[in-house]
Amino acid sequence: MVSVIYTFAKSTLAIPWCVGAVALAAGFVLVRQRIRLPLKIVPFVIAVMALGLFAPAMQNDKIEVTLDSFYLRTGLWWSPNEHRFEFRDAVRLEIITIPDVKGRPDRYMRVTLKGGVTDDVPINDLFRSHEDDILNAVTNAFKQPG
Repeated sequence: MVSVIYTFAKSTLAIPWCVGAVALAAGFVLVRQRIRLPLKIVPFVIAVMALGLFAPAMQNDKIEVTLDSFYLRTGLWWSPNEHRFEFRDAVRLEIITIPDVKGRPDRYMRVTLKGGVTDDVPINDLFRSHEDDILNAVTNAFKQPG
C-alpha cells in the first residue's frame, strides 16, 4: 500500500462555497431594498461563516494513511486538530464510544502507544465517509511487522 489521502468529495466541498456565494448575492440585493437593517445583515453573516469558516476548514480536512503512519487533520484553518502516530509505536487499536457533553455517543479510534499513552482519534464526518477503507488500511498497516 502506498500513501492514501482521504478528503471530502468535490461536490461536498462545493456546498459551503455555493451557500456563501448565494448569501453574499442575496445580501447585496437586500442592501438596496427598503427593509430593516437586521434583515440586511443576516445574509452577510451567513456568507462570512460559510466562506470564512466552513469552506476553508472542510478544504483543509484530510486523513493520510501510509505504510508507516497515520495522520488526521480537521478543525478550523487557524486552529487545526491534528492526530499523528507511527504504526511502529502503536501497541493496540480499538474503536470506543465516549458520550459528549449532552450525553450523545461519539466514536473514537483509540490508539495505545508504547509507554501507555493513548490517542483518541475522533471518527468525524470525513472519517465516517471513508470509514471502512481507513480502518482496513490502518489495521493492515498495524498488523504488518516492522
